[in-house]
Amino acid sequence: MTQTCDNKINEHYSADASHVKNIEMDMNNLYFINMILLIIYYVLLIIFVFLIFTDLRSSSTWIKQTIFIALLFLYPIIIFPIQNVTYKIFRNIFDYFFQNIYLSKTW
Repeated sequence: MTQTCDNKINEHYSADASHVKNIEMDMNNLYFINMILLIIYYVLLIIFVFLIFTDLRSSSTWIKQTIFIALLFLYPIIIFPIQNVTYKIFRNIFDYFFQNIYLSKTW
């Protein structure tokens, strides 16, 4: 009886090398895309801030514009959890229709 339970536990929690490789490839792709988008975002944001910074101090709404710029710099920190959840939802939908045999236990 104990050996059967141990076998079930080992089968459930075992780390198949192909499964680990698929997860690692997904994470590398996600981080690579995220890094490229983050670099593009900050380059465009720096250009945007540089273009409006000269007019910022002379305007009457400089506090609102400063808060807006601060929120733009914090945007990647705020959006990262939303991005991960969205990616996981789409990944699960994709895996439901096009199931990879290395990610399933029913093959």
